[in-house]
Amino acid sequence: GESGSGKSQVCLHAASVQAVQGNPVIFLQTESSFPLSRLSQIILERSETEEEINETMNRIFIKKIQSYSHMLSVLNKDIEALIKDRGVKLLIIDSITAIIRGDKDIEDVGERTEILHSVGSKLQVLCNKYKISVVVV
Repeated sequence: GESGSGKSQVCLHAASVQAVQGNPVIFLQTESSFPLSRLSQIILERSETEEEINETMNRIFIKKIQSYSHMLSVLNKDIEALIKDRGVKLLIIDSITAIIRGDKDIEDVGERTEILHSVGSKLQVLCNKYKISVVVV
Protein backbone atom coordinates (compact mmCIF):
# COMPACT_ATOMS: atom_id res chain seq x y z
CA GLY A 1 0.00 0.00 0.00
CA GLU A 2 0.92 3.62 -0.37
CA SER A 3 2.73 5.57 2.28
CA GLY A 4 0.24 6.85 4.85
CA SER A 5 -2.43 4.28 3.99
CA GLY A 6 -2.50 2.79 7.51
CA LYS A 7 -0.32 -0.31 7.19
CA SER A 8 1.59 0.44 10.38
CA GLN A 9 -1.66 1.19 12.23
CA VAL A 10 -2.99 -2.25 11.28
CA CYS A 11 0.23 -3.80 12.59
CA LEU A 12 0.03 -1.86 15.87
CA HIS A 13 -3.60 -2.85 16.36
CA ALA A 14 -2.86 -6.52 15.62
CA ALA A 15 0.02 -6.47 18.11
CA SER A 16 -2.08 -4.80 20.81
CA VAL A 17 -5.03 -7.19 20.38
CA GLN A 18 -2.78 -10.23 20.78
CA ALA A 19 -0.82 -8.76 23.69
CA VAL A 20 -3.98 -7.71 25.57
CA GLN A 21 -5.19 -11.31 25.24
CA GLY A 22 -1.96 -12.47 26.89
CA ASN A 23 -0.15 -13.59 23.73
CA PRO A 24 3.46 -12.51 23.18
CA VAL A 25 4.22 -10.69 19.91
CA ILE A 26 7.44 -10.02 18.00
CA PHE A 27 7.40 -6.73 16.11
CA LEU A 28 10.21 -6.22 13.59
CA GLN A 29 10.35 -2.53 12.68
CA THR A 30 12.28 -1.47 9.59
CA GLU A 31 11.32 2.17 9.11
CA SER A 32 12.41 5.13 11.23
CA SER A 33 11.66 4.82 14.92
CA PHE A 34 9.03 2.64 16.53
CA PRO A 35 5.78 4.52 17.28
CA LEU A 36 5.78 3.58 20.96
CA SER A 37 3.47 6.40 22.02
CA ARG A 38 0.87 5.35 19.43
CA LEU A 39 1.08 1.72 20.59
CA SER A 40 0.59 2.91 24.18
CA GLN A 41 -2.52 4.85 23.13
CA ILE A 42 -3.98 1.79 21.41
CA ILE A 43 -3.27 -0.43 24.42
CA LEU A 44 -4.71 2.18 26.78
CA GLU A 45 -8.03 1.90 24.90
CA ARG A 46 -8.09 -1.84 25.67
CA SER A 47 -6.78 -1.80 29.27
CA GLU A 48 -8.24 -0.68 32.55
CA THR A 49 -5.24 -0.23 34.83
CA GLU A 50 -1.65 0.96 34.60
CA GLU A 51 -0.55 -2.56 35.55
CA GLU A 52 -2.50 -4.05 32.62
CA ILE A 53 -0.92 -1.52 30.26
CA ASN A 54 2.59 -2.39 31.46
CA GLU A 55 1.96 -6.14 31.29
CA THR A 56 0.59 -5.78 27.77
CA MET A 57 3.50 -3.62 26.61
CA ASN A 58 5.94 -6.18 28.04
CA ARG A 59 4.42 -8.88 25.82
CA ILE A 60 5.48 -7.01 22.67
CA PHE A 61 9.11 -7.60 21.74
CA ILE A 62 10.30 -4.85 19.41
CA LYS A 63 13.40 -5.22 17.25
CA LYS A 64 14.76 -2.56 14.90
CA ILE A 65 15.91 -4.05 11.59
CA GLN A 66 18.66 -2.13 9.79
CA SER A 67 18.99 -3.98 6.48
CA TYR A 68 17.91 -7.09 4.60
CA SER A 69 21.03 -8.97 5.80
CA HIS A 70 20.16 -7.98 9.39
CA MET A 71 16.58 -9.21 8.78
CA LEU A 72 17.83 -12.59 7.57
CA SER A 73 20.22 -12.84 10.50
CA VAL A 74 17.47 -12.08 13.02
CA LEU A 75 15.09 -14.56 11.35
CA ASN A 76 17.73 -17.27 11.21
CA LYS A 77 19.27 -16.81 14.67
CA ASP A 78 17.26 -14.78 17.18
CA ILE A 79 13.59 -15.22 16.43
CA GLU A 80 13.28 -18.97 16.86
CA ALA A 81 14.59 -18.90 20.43
CA LEU A 82 12.25 -16.05 21.34
CA ILE A 83 9.27 -17.87 19.84
CA LYS A 84 10.11 -21.02 21.81
CA ASP A 85 11.05 -19.35 25.09
CA ARG A 86 8.19 -16.84 25.24
CA GLY A 87 5.44 -18.69 23.39
CA VAL A 88 5.09 -16.01 20.74
CA LYS A 89 1.85 -16.23 18.76
CA LEU A 90 2.31 -13.38 16.28
CA LEU A 91 5.28 -12.07 14.28
CA ILE A 92 4.90 -8.70 12.55
CA ILE A 93 7.26 -7.20 9.98
CA ASP A 94 6.63 -3.53 9.26
CA SER A 95 7.74 -3.07 6.46
CA ILE A 96 9.53 -5.64 4.33
CA THR A 97 9.79 -3.37 1.32
CA ALA A 98 11.44 -0.57 3.29
CA ILE A 99 14.62 -2.54 3.92
CA ILE A 100 14.89 -3.62 0.30
CA ARG A 101 13.93 -0.26 -1.16
CA GLY A 102 16.33 1.53 1.19
CA ASP A 103 19.36 -0.63 0.38
CA LYS A 104 21.22 1.01 -2.50
CA ASP A 105 23.30 -2.15 -3.03
CA ILE A 106 20.24 -4.00 -4.33
CA GLU A 107 19.59 -2.63 -7.78
CA ASP A 108 18.62 -5.79 -9.61
CA VAL A 109 14.95 -6.81 -9.56
CA GLY A 110 16.00 -10.45 -9.57
CA GLU A 111 18.05 -9.96 -6.43
CA ARG A 112 15.15 -8.21 -4.71
CA THR A 113 12.87 -11.08 -5.65
CA GLU A 114 15.39 -13.59 -4.31
CA ILE A 115 15.62 -11.73 -0.99
CA LEU A 116 11.83 -11.58 -0.64
CA HIS A 117 11.63 -15.30 -1.44
CA SER A 118 14.29 -16.08 1.17
CA VAL A 119 12.48 -14.09 3.87
CA GLY A 120 9.15 -15.61 2.87
CA SER A 121 10.55 -19.14 2.99
CA LYS A 122 11.96 -18.60 6.48
CA LEU A 123 8.65 -17.15 7.68
CA GLN A 124 6.79 -20.15 6.28
CA VAL A 125 9.11 -22.52 8.15
CA LEU A 126 8.50 -20.62 11.39
CA CYS A 127 4.73 -20.63 10.83
CA ASN A 128 4.62 -24.34 10.19
CA LYS A 129 6.99 -25.33 12.97
CA TYR A 130 5.58 -23.13 15.75
CA LYS A 131 2.00 -22.52 14.56
CA ILE A 132 2.39 -18.76 14.72
CA SER A 133 0.70 -16.11 12.65
CA VAL A 134 2.73 -13.64 10.60
CA VAL A 135 1.76 -10.19 9.34
CA VAL A 136 4.05 -8.65 6.73
CA VAL A 137 3.46 -5.22 5.22
